[in-house]
Amino acid sequence: MKKPESDAINAASTTQQKQAPETFDPAATDPLQLGWMRGFPPAPDRTVRFHDGSLFRFPRTRWSFSHMRELVPTVNIWRGNGAASPLPQAHRDLDGLSFACDGRNTTWSEMLSATYTDGILVLHRGAIVYQRYFGAALDRLPHSCYSITKSFIGTLA
Repeated sequence: MKKPESDAINAASTTQQKQAPETFDPAATDPLQLGWMRGFPPAPDRTVRFHDGSLFRFPRTRWSFSHMRELVPTVNIWRGNGAASPLPQAHRDLDGLSFACDGRNTTWSEMLSATYTDGILVLHRGAIVYQRYFGAALDRLPHSCYSITKSFIGTLA
């Protein structure tokens, strides 16, 4: 027989599981609009640090994932001798492309915003067809990928 306090804990756990995850307005979490790490020194409430773990707290991650080299030691991975080979470009406007997601129609552009996308590059038959960067991400800044890197390598292989 269950103790009454166990029933209360199970009920609270079930209630928490049914609640929708907290979501934030993507525009309101834009790192440039929020002013993360601006000025010298940055305002205390707009500072992102490694030692206090704030670099891993949303929405600070929208800044830190594109500025990891400013927070922790990193190294470049050697790509070999010779110049990089530029990819051909065949840009297409995908922003208005619509599709169903979670039972509702959305557009490519809306999906990128709703998922807090920092940057995206779409290749088709070896050519860049779509490339966009948002917030603090820039085409010249490396972006932290963590474990999804395995999926990228697997797809490319």
